[in-house]
Amino acid sequence: MPRNMIDGTKPFGAHALAILCAMAVGGCVSTETHTKTLAELEASKKTSAQLQQQLAGLQKNLDQESTQRLAAEQQAASLAK
Repeated sequence: MPRNMIDGTKPFGAHALAILCAMAVGGCVSTETHTKTLAELEASKKTSAQLQQQLAGLQKNLDQESTQRLAAEQQAASLAK
C-alpha cells in the first residue's frame, strides 16, 4: 500500500529525486544555448534602441511639418481676407 503524507500527497520516489538532482547539477539549458540566447537578447536591445531613435526622429519631423502646415494655413487665411 502506498504511503501518504499528512496532507494527502505522496512522497517523491527515488527515481524522481535522482532526476531533480541531475537537473539541478546540470542546469536547465546548455552553456551554448545560454550564450546564444544572450547574444540574441543583446541584438534585440540594439535593434530596439535604433528603432526608438528612428521613431524620435520621425516624431520630430512630424511636429515640424505640423507647425509648418499650421503656419501656412494661417497665412492663407490672412491672405484670403
